[in-house]
Formats: sequence, C-alpha cells, structure tokens
Amino acid sequence: MKKVGLVLFLILALASPVFAAGNAEAVKPAEGVEIDFQIWVTPNLTVEYWEDLVADFSKKHPDIKVNIVQAITGESTADNFLRTRLAAGNFPDVSHVFTEDMFIEAKAFMPLPIDDDVKQLRNLEGMIKADGNLYTYDSITLVHGLIYYNKALFEKAGITELPKTQAQFDAACEKLLAAGIVPISVAGADWTSGFVLSIMAAPQVFYNNTVWYRDRNDKKVSFFDTDWRESATRFKTMYEKGYIYKGAPAMDYTASQQFFLDGKAAMYPMGSWFSGAPEALAANFKIGVIAPPTKDGGAYMAAIANRNGYAVSATSKNPEAAIALAKYMGLDPYPVSKRLALEGGFSDMKNPDAYAYDMTYIQEGINELYKAATVMTNNYNHPVGANPPDGFTDAMTRAAQMLLTGGTVDAALGELESYWDANQTK
Repeated sequence: MKKVGLVLFLILALASPVFAAGNAEAVKPAEGVEIDFQIWVTPNLTVEYWEDLVADFSKKHPDIKVNIVQAITGESTADNFLRTRLAAGNFPDVSHVFTEDMFIEAKAFMPLPIDDDVKQLRNLEGMIKADGNLYTYDSITLVHGLIYYNKALFEKAGITELPKTQAQFDAACEKLLAAGIVPISVAGADWTSGFVLSIMAAPQVFYNNTVWYRDRNDKKVSFFDTDWRESATRFKTMYEKGYIYKGAPAMDYTASQQFFLDGKAAMYPMGSWFSGAPEALAANFKIGVIAPPTKDGGAYMAAIANRNGYAVSATSKNPEAAIALAKYMGLDPYPVSKRLALEGGFSDMKNPDAYAYDMTYIQEGINELYKAATVMTNNYNHPVGANPPDGFTDAMTRAAQMLLTGGTVDAALGELESYWDANQTK
C-alpha cells in the first residue's frame, strides 16, 4: 500500500531522536529551560484546566517555563494541527497526541524512559511498540460508546423500560416524537458526526470481528460488507425518520451538547468524558446513561486504554524538561485524577487508590454499566487488531455527513473504502 508522502518527507527531514532506541534513561532537566506544550481544548478540558495543571507543574519544577500552545478546535483530535506544525518545523516539545503511530513512523517522537513509576502501569506491555520503545505516557481508560438520556423527557414520553435492542430503541424514539420531543442530538458539522456513526456501528461491526482493521489491511473484509452496510443504513434511516435532530448538519460539538443540556433533545451519544462536564451536572434534569442499542440487546462497549498520551519531540532542545512534563501529565496523581474526574475514566495504574476521585452521579451510572457490559475492542481512530490509516477520522466524518445530507449509503461506504486504500501504510 502507498506510503503517506508527508511521512516520508518527515522521516528524511527530522533529526534522530535524542535517546537511542531502547536506551532512554531518566535524567534531570537543566535549570532555566523553556518548553512548548501543545494542548487540545474541549468542552471539558478547558484552557483553565490546562493552565491549572501547568501552574501545578511549575510549582514542582520552578526552573522550567512551560508555554501553552493551543491546537485548533473543531477537529476530531489535535493530530491535524500537529501534522501541520511538524511539516513547518515548529513541533512542540510536548504533545497531547491521539493517534501517535504516524508521528512515530516519521521519527517525530523520542523513546521515553521507563522507570519505576512507569512500571506501575498495568498495561505497560501493551503500550510498548514493535521496536521495543515507549513513546507516550498515559494511564487512563475512557469509554467511547455511551448514550446519555434526559430522565424527565423519557418519563414524559412514557418510556418505562430502558431500550437495549435496536427495536426497543426505535420504539422509544417513536414515543419521543409522538410527545413532541427530539430523540437524539448529534453534531453533523464537525468530527462528532463520524464519532457517533462509529459508536453506533461498533457493537455490530467490531464486536463481530475484534480484528476488523487488521482484516481490512489483509483484504479479508470491506466497508461494503453486511455489518458496515447495515450500520450505515441504520444511521441514515435514523436521521430520515427524525430520530436524529433534523438540524444536525448545521450543529457543531458545543451546540449539539448544549441542545441536549437545554432539554431540547432526549438523548446525546458521547464518550465518558461528558459525565464530568460541569454543565452536565448543572442541568435542571437528571441524566442517565445506556449502551448503544444492539440487535440482541447485549451491551458491547468500546473502551480506549492508554491512547491519549503525552509525547516528547525528538528534536526538543530541552528533552529532559519535556520528559518531566510529559511524565507529570500522564502519570502524576494530580493531573490524572483531575482528568479522570472530568472525563469519567478509569485508572490503569497498579495503585488506583492514589488516583481515586469523587464520581458524579452520572459517572456512577457509567461505572455500573461498564462493569456489567462486555468491554470489546476499540474503534474510530484506535486499534481494532491494527491501527487505522492516519486521518481516518476525517473520512469517517465525511461519510457520516454524507448520510446526514442526502448522500447514499454506497457513497458513504465508498468514502471509507477509498480513503483506507489510498492512505493505509499497513
């Protein structure tokens, strides 16, 4: 398969990592250094959130000055922003990265030291890459596939039993429509449209095949196969029937979330991070949570582990200081527990009590649902037996937007199929 041209260019253009593969050792940062830290601002992870963490780090490391670099919002992750910075030669010292493999292939990240603190990660072995190196510090598992619901609107519509099967879910949507209530809020104007398509499809596509991405690389499966076709058809039909808000194509992430919080829609598909949003807790109604509906009613939930970590630039002029910041953000109890509280995650450390946080009532609901569910493979831009091609989330967004704006199922699936073929490096 074809290599991404940008990756090839960057492999040639970038200097070698400061630490040789497999030999990264912890060293103390020099005094009076300055580093750039790229952040990704979301409705939960606000600028103030990041500033607080940087302030706490600065108290512990007064000789390190941290400059916050904010990624452009509206993307599915900060990766597109990072690709642009990398090509321009002004890559930040520390990155909050989501799909790290392209950057590793381009030799943009250095191997990180594995000390006793890092060895407390329960999933450390799974984080080590094929070359034997660790490239990101992260210690959090987040649940992707969740649907939040307005308990008051469910009661108003006469929904007395929470839907588990697709048939039950459709019946609940019909009851909501009959009561004059919009069933589902989805942002069609940005990345969340593709995210919702993915979490709705995951319990069928990826539960049935836990290595689907690997099989797609090997040409054993196709996006035109039954599971994807049925999932895309269902997503399109949900919009056409009015289950998904008709104004979805013009709504972005923030507006879609607010639409739900204002009580204008009964359900909101999103990840566990919504459960800690101050706005959610301040809503004038109680919020419940269910798993995406499935054919057989089973709760098959996608969860991502140790994939939203902190990496250090291979060309950082102050690698020791950058490593100190990356390790702090990914492993220190203060920032990790704070992020867990905001995003409703689960600690992956061997000493989870050090990372405990007071769960909101919504997070307690997720915790109970998560414990009772079958936790399956990842999805979206995370491995399903293998990693998807870089930028696949953008293709997923375009496919979902096609389905929301009158495009055919074949056209949407063709977008996914052609993007994979053109961009996967396997």
